[in-house]
Amino acid sequence: MKGIEALKKHLGKPQKMILKNEDGTEDEIELDILPLDKYQDMMYLLGKLAVEGEEGISMSKIDKEAGEVMTDLILSTLKQSYPTVDEKDLKRFASTHYFELMTKIFEVNTPSTTPVTDTRVKKQIEDLKKKVKEKDRQSP
Repeated sequence: MKGIEALKKHLGKPQKMILKNEDGTEDEIELDILPLDKYQDMMYLLGKLAVEGEEGISMSKIDKEAGEVMTDLILSTLKQSYPTVDEKDLKRFASTHYFELMTKIFEVNTPSTTPVTDTRVKKQIEDLKKKVKEKDRQSP
């Protein structure tokens, strides 16, 4: 019986994600760990984005295929965390918070490693956000 209790005690737990509102207040959601069948994709992505000889990941290595895998992992996480929410709403939420979700999904699913606590990676994510905003401003 002790083994079963220990196993249940060490199941992956959801992690909180803070969303800032325009008025300065915050909302909080919880993201659950990925289903086991998605870990191959997670390992693929971590391997694809890893920087040899360094801790962390490189955002510059995200190509179309890696982006598609990341999008699938984001949607899988949201579906796992909020199974009763309409998929259309989950997709809109994912589009709105893509980079924050990407970072959080690495944190939720790789608790014993620190791929996104690296300040270099956080800076790369911020740079990507700026580029996306700049493209949005330039679009007619």
